[in-house]
Amino acid sequence: MGTIENWLGNKRIVTISNKKAKIRRVIEEVINKGNMAVVDEVMASNYVYHNPEMEVKGPEGFKQFVTMMRTASPTCILPLAIWSPRRTQWRLVS
Repeated sequence: MGTIENWLGNKRIVTISNKKAKIRRVIEEVINKGNMAVVDEVMASNYVYHNPEMEVKGPEGFKQFVTMMRTASPTCILPLAIWSPRRTQWRLVS
């Protein structure tokens, strides 16, 4: 489990729905499909992901984290149904 802090950092957030759309896009395209190009489009350079076991910094760190996760368990996905914008938790389902 982890929390997202400074998800979009210095990128301008116009609305909450815009932020949710970007997070959904990361879940669907980056985490579930492995399309790392999306990370550069939507993630701020000062992004930090805190996890009890590790800390991921910046878009490149996030790409490495997702690649490691997908390599370890290629059939796992993160269903959007379990994602909450108020309390972000990651749980992979295979």
